[in-house]
Amino acid sequence: MTDAAAADVAENEPPPPELPPPPIEGGPDEAAAAEAAVAMGVDSANLVQIGERYEVVTNAPAVMTDATNQQTYLARRIGQSQAHAFAIVTGTRPVARSEILPGLRAVENPGLLQLVDWGVVNWPLERRQRLLCVFERPHAPRLMTSLKEHRAPMGEDEATRVILEPAVSVLSDLFNRGIFHGAIRPTNLYYNSGANATAILGQCVSAPPSFGQPTVIEPIERAMAMPAGRGLGTVADDIYALGATLAILALGHDPTQALSDDQIIENKIDRGSYPAIIGNTRISSGLVEPLRGMLYDDPRQRWTLDDIRQWLAGRRLSPKQPQIARRAQRSFALGGQEQWRPRSVAMAMRDNVVEAVKVIDNGELDRWLRRTLGDNGMANRVAEAVTTASSSGRGGSFEDRLVARVSMALDPSAPIRYKGNAMMPLGIGDALAYAVGEGQGPQEICEVITGQLPLFWVNCQTDAKPEHTGYIKQFDQYKTYLERSAYGYGPERVLYEMVSSMPCASEMLQEFYVTSSYELIRAFEVVGMKGEQRPSAPIDRHCAAFIAGRDRRVAEIMLNALGTGKDGDSGKVLATLNILTSIQRRFGPPQLPNLAGWFCDLMLPVIERFHNRNLRKRLTEEALGAARKGDLAELQALVDDPKTIRSDEEGFTEARRNFVLLAAEIARLKKEVANRATLERGAGREAAAVISAVLAVIVIAGIVVVRATGLAGL
Repeated sequence: MTDAAAADVAENEPPPPELPPPPIEGGPDEAAAAEAAVAMGVDSANLVQIGERYEVVTNAPAVMTDATNQQTYLARRIGQSQAHAFAIVTGTRPVARSEILPGLRAVENPGLLQLVDWGVVNWPLERRQRLLCVFERPHAPRLMTSLKEHRAPMGEDEATRVILEPAVSVLSDLFNRGIFHGAIRPTNLYYNSGANATAILGQCVSAPPSFGQPTVIEPIERAMAMPAGRGLGTVADDIYALGATLAILALGHDPTQALSDDQIIENKIDRGSYPAIIGNTRISSGLVEPLRGMLYDDPRQRWTLDDIRQWLAGRRLSPKQPQIARRAQRSFALGGQEQWRPRSVAMAMRDNVVEAVKVIDNGELDRWLRRTLGDNGMANRVAEAVTTASSSGRGGSFEDRLVARVSMALDPSAPIRYKGNAMMPLGIGDALAYAVGEGQGPQEICEVITGQLPLFWVNCQTDAKPEHTGYIKQFDQYKTYLERSAYGYGPERVLYEMVSSMPCASEMLQEFYVTSSYELIRAFEVVGMKGEQRPSAPIDRHCAAFIAGRDRRVAEIMLNALGTGKDGDSGKVLATLNILTSIQRRFGPPQLPNLAGWFCDLMLPVIERFHNRNLRKRLTEEALGAARKGDLAELQALVDDPKTIRSDEEGFTEARRNFVLLAAEIARLKKEVANRATLERGAGREAAAVISAVLAVIVIAGIVVVRATGLAGL
């Protein structure tokens, strides 16, 4: 089922005329094979339909992978023979940005790769469900296939007309819809030189924001974060990436390709981004001003879209000089290196935790900040970091918490660094999702939240923003979730709350791409077909957290009941049945026979809680009938009907009362039987009295008879 709105295409709309297909990237053999597969006609077994308009050719790869390493395949309009589109096969490693798909599809700009459809399909090449996003195929090759390649430097006129003007138009449209692109780089541009040609900016949906961005392209603070932890950025970050892309194209190559990521960041810190990238290389003089403005390291003073438009219109702005952090008079030794700036010290602490703790505890860092750097404000922030880190004791991961807080005090705009991880606050969710997708434990990332490091990050910011208040509330709530171990809470709940596009990661649903309760209950119906191979219960921790995070109409009391007892206990089975019944009532389908049959197998402890033997037999038979109809509500009504439960309890209470009375009578009789002498004397007297009375009656009767007979003889 497609999520895209197909209603905007008229039912009887004739197919557009077929144009010559755009070129396919890759070697000539690959391109020829792919085109031949489509042109010769494709067997239906090799077609996967997305919605009502497009189909993907599974044996015709489009050879258009980039830094996100997602596979792409040719696609075409249903009823056409030529492939004018391609589909990206996305998944959970990394998680696709499905939340921006509706807004992105509404952007119709010739400078942006056009998203035309998307949908979750059964992907035959992996035998599982995947999210496929269909884009129009660009009529041009990728401008650069790798940052290691060299090309002819781009002049001012071409760079302005081909790159800058269309990119500004695209970023304006995205900004108006609240979309951060996060994937502007030379390898994500399509361009074929020509008189009227313009570059086309590629897709940004197949991975988290900035996931595939090289270090040289990202602003300093975002470059410090790991790719999966950069989080949502702003239009200022997109402008920086556009400036870095333009600089590489103006140079014809990436001048930093021989450097490590840390060396690139250090160069930007020491010299400023523009000198660190351009160096002493001469570029077109007309590009110097916009590049300095777009690559300015302080986002508050970086050029805006309006500034770029003014420059394109011919207005010259005040030149921006590189902004370089203050350098200390004396270096600070850490990790065998001499550091001259607080940002560099903070970076070095990441890999030298033990040594960092030592210089913090002995006061060496404080003296360097106050005496050599002369920054008492920063020294006070470091002192506060030490105090707050010690407030919860020095046990556990104290050293890592201490270094993380001190690093934030030294470099407030940098990401949170903890145990080798580096994440912006809004990138914690993406980092957690990536760890889950890679099979890694979530513990270290969750410790960032329980240690209240995001809140300290907010407190360190010198440039307060309105959204920071929201951060505090959010992370307080996430901390509460982590402190509870019941179903519907824990790391799983935080994952689904922070990453709205994360599909359910339950082990039992690995073959599915579940993003809503609507899809979840249908996936359970398929799992229910596995018979003895299905799990012990339909809802595990991931499913419970997924429902709690995505379906607010499921009552909290239902989720709390899931945590009582073990799988198979009556309370847990009933709680599970109540939750799934609620979902079926709202979303359907009306018949779920496999899922209902699954519950029948789990129903024994629920039915056994009834006391009446005949009632249990009747409920078992009726439950089987309800399961065949696939109505969970009817199944629930049978075993969770208050009237039936009350009647059974009342009958059981009466039976117990009668049992008590009978037991007392039996006890009394047993007691009397036990006292044999008393029994014998009492019984003897009674027997003698009876016999005497009988004999007396006989004697008297005999006398009467005799006398009567005698008188008659007379």
